[in-house]
Amino acid sequence: MTPQEMKRRRTETGMRQIDVSIAVGVSVAAYRLWEAGGGNPTPENAVKLEAALGGSSNDPDRKDTNQ
Repeated sequence: MTPQEMKRRRTETGMRQIDVSIAVGVSVAAYRLWEAGGGNPTPENAVKLEAALGGSSNDPDRKDTNQ
């Protein structure tokens, strides 16, 4: 997931950066870094991030509010 997609999906779900960081189990600073493009989550955290932000953007069951 790109940093831009992280931010887009976070804002679409109405979450704050602290909400995502708690859901993933990382510091707010770590999440902010990912969203700014300054680092990448571990594979384990990437799975948690996908779950926190509503699953994969390629998931056919995902409810897209832009439709």
